[in-house]
Amino acid sequence: ASHANSTSAAASGAALSPEAAQQLAVYRQQVCTVQNEAVAWLHGTVPRYLPGAALEHAAYAYMLRKVLFLEPLASYLPAGHRNISAARQQVFRLLSGPCSITEDTLTRVVIMNLQGLPLHSSSALDVLERSLRRAAALSLASVE
Repeated sequence: ASHANSTSAAASGAALSPEAAQQLAVYRQQVCTVQNEAVAWLHGTVPRYLPGAALEHAAYAYMLRKVLFLEPLASYLPAGHRNISAARQQVFRLLSGPCSITEDTLTRVVIMNLQGLPLHSSSALDVLERSLRRAAALSLASVE
């Protein structure tokens, strides 16, 4: 129940108890770690199984945005799914909301572009900018 309350309060922007704030910090660090591993997978594993022409720029950029939770909620749901529960919306707000990002994740995005993977410079810069804005929002929230 405590985790559910901290999830609800964090998603709504309400003030958190010290315990809930600690749980949220741990959760955000876990999200950061998972995102780092997912980007590493996109960088190292996906190109081996979908080489060259099989991996198009638009699809690769889309996968990168999805693993970093930079796409709208509807893109994570089955096609035609119209009813989105409040719990699902709260979890998505936590996943797509302010969170830190590792230097390794940022560096991998740049390297993906430089190594000739199907990630155009404009897409890489968009992902970097949006990820850094999200991390900055977390820093600003901790100052307030």
